[in-house]
Amino acid sequence: MKILMVISDTNIGGAGKWIMEYFRYADRNRFTIKAVIPTGSQLKQLYTDCGLAVIECDGIADRSFSTDGIQNLKKIFKAEKPDIVHSHGTMSARIAAKLPFSGVKKVVFTRHSVFEPKGFFTTPVGKIVNRLIHTFTCDKITAVCEAAKKNLTDTGVDPKKIQVIYNGVDAIPAPTPAQRAEARKEFGILDSEIACTISARLNPVKGHRYLVEAIHRMSSLDNMKFFIAGTGTEEVALKAMVQQYNLEEKVIFTGFLSDVSKLLYATDILLNCSYGTEACSLAILEGFSLGIPCIATDYGGNPELVKNKINGIVYPTNDVEALKEALESIQSERCQIETLSVGAKETYQRGFTVQIMAKNIEKVYEELIYE
Repeated sequence: MKILMVISDTNIGGAGKWIMEYFRYADRNRFTIKAVIPTGSQLKQLYTDCGLAVIECDGIADRSFSTDGIQNLKKIFKAEKPDIVHSHGTMSARIAAKLPFSGVKKVVFTRHSVFEPKGFFTTPVGKIVNRLIHTFTCDKITAVCEAAKKNLTDTGVDPKKIQVIYNGVDAIPAPTPAQRAEARKEFGILDSEIACTISARLNPVKGHRYLVEAIHRMSSLDNMKFFIAGTGTEEVALKAMVQQYNLEEKVIFTGFLSDVSKLLYATDILLNCSYGTEACSLAILEGFSLGIPCIATDYGGNPELVKNKINGIVYPTNDVEALKEALESIQSERCQIETLSVGAKETYQRGFTVQIMAKNIEKVYEELIYE
């Protein structure tokens, strides 16, 4: 069976990583997979490095819909004749695949993010229109969490058309005691300190400002250290905020890390402060694969991954005081970390490996073609 993955991202994000992770664990005896990406996308190197065949397409770069994109994609589809076009947020691909003589048998669309529904598609008429759009442009919809599915159904999409398939990640190899000690030494973490890490682009919706404010309000930081990994539009403002609160020795900006594993080796607690787009966080799952618990907001799909007193702590989104209390709870009862760590690893192994994800998506493909 021939599958064409289509994505419009020019940068490397969650959807782009999803395609790579699936390809690495796909059943190559049954499925031939290629990726259609925007010309010049950063995904090209990522995919070619892992052996995934790439087709570059003009007119789709960071655009869900464009008439040029539709025409260019239809040409690619006619040449490739895929059994399934799997669109990752690209409306142009879904339309092109449904045009007469496109050569495509079935279309799958995956919703990777969570957004607060608003505007036309929340009105009665808008919901009808959106339902029709999704009915005629795809044969099956998958959502990476229940919250993403609810986003769709809240805007009129038929729930019977949607199946939740949670993300999966490849487990990060566990460090030896020597590797962990080396990593903590490299990042300047004392044995007595609890290392907390947030790994996310420095954009407003990731909630870094709430984290810095919560740290500022803590009564003591003697045994705590915080790491902010990533870059983005908020970087200058966040660094100024840290300086204003005299937190430079306790809040460290690592910048972009091409390999985050060494920082995770040194980490005791993961943090997720998002209030927008969060669905099935790959960062949380990577941490869980190492047995790292997470303190997370109750936004989007976070509560579907993080369970209170089992593998972490969930607190109300944008609630600085609640975040402070969660941090102080770990700070005052460090023994919790070991128990939550066991729960984190069990959560990962039970439902969030790439093998489980690949098996579930391939079942969708086969049901569509052989139904």
